[in-house]
Amino acid sequence: AEWPPPVAHTHPLGVTQAQTPVPISVPNVGGVEQWRTLVAAYFRAADVELALRIMGCESGGRPAAKNPNSSATGLFQHLGKYWASRSAAAGWGGFDRIHPEANIAVAAWLRDQKGGWLHWRACL
Repeated sequence: AEWPPPVAHTHPLGVTQAQTPVPISVPNVGGVEQWRTLVAAYFRAADVELALRIMGCESGGRPAAKNPNSSATGLFQHLGKYWASRSAAAGWGGFDRIHPEANIAVAAWLRDQKGGWLHWRACL
């Protein structure tokens, strides 16, 4: 898959996204179905159900979910030590791991560019 440049990109749903992160307030409400549209925008159609299942396993669909035993945070439980480089490479540099769209977009980038589903092998 082609990924957008790190300076700016166009959201798959047609909105131009500036690279300047805007502070957000994210309700930490669970449930993966609320994220289906975003998951479908970033993951291949054949991967949407598995992506949602992994999200459910990792965070229960809660954007601010944190693993008590590691730095893993967010919908797909990205690790803090990798977030800055991976989010920048995926075109989402500067965004927090609790930002739902950034978290989903970086997960899709990892899936397509860096090892498939192996990042979430505990949930497979």
